[in-house]
Amino acid sequence: MSIRVNLLNPSEARRQGVVGVKFMIHVSIGTAAALFMIFGTLGYMRYQTAKRDLASARNIWEVREPMYNSILKMKEDLATEKKFQQELRGWQASRIEWKPLLIELRKICPPTVQLRRLSIRGELFVKIQPVAAPADGETAAPAVRPAGQAMRWYGITLDGKAWGAQAEDVVVRFVRTFGNNTLFKPLFETSPRLNSLQREMSQDGSEPVRVFSIEGQTKKREIKEQKAPQGPQ
Repeated sequence: MSIRVNLLNPSEARRQGVVGVKFMIHVSIGTAAALFMIFGTLGYMRYQTAKRDLASARNIWEVREPMYNSILKMKEDLATEKKFQQELRGWQASRIEWKPLLIELRKICPPTVQLRRLSIRGELFVKIQPVAAPADGETAAPAVRPAGQAMRWYGITLDGKAWGAQAEDVVVRFVRTFGNNTLFKPLFETSPRLNSLQREMSQDGSEPVRVFSIEGQTKKREIKEQKAPQGPQ
């Protein structure tokens, strides 16, 4: 037979189940509150830091915004100037060098022919490329009109007089020589034609005079934007 004697007072006895649950609840609440305070403090500090950084960035932008806008304006002006220079080079590339042509014209002019007026008239137009038709079985996409190609050509009128009994034949041969010349032939779209040939008496009435007019049209020349020549590498 065994005897068990409880020497503790009732007030000193520990009931672990009830006390353990309350303790865990208190600890959980305290831990949650501490974590909330820590993360709240960190979030507030980050907010204040971001606020200061934003204010600093705004101050810096207020100082540098005029400089940035000035750089953008310079960039736009530079692009406009570059495009303008390309267009000028395109015009230069499409022009006709008239000096050697006029020297050659003086050489082929017969001695009994007097050239009285040379008229050169330039014309500009835009050549529109046709829109390609869709292939069989394909759905036609909305037509986008391509950019046109700027082109120009020149109309040339040559007026003069011819003297002598064979003045009419001289003028006809001159027109043929003018159109078949090695410098002038590549220039014209079609051979120059004799537009008019009229009889006129000289002032003293001693010999007949033929007044003539020759017309021709040059080939159409594209005005392409030319890139600046590259310097030595």
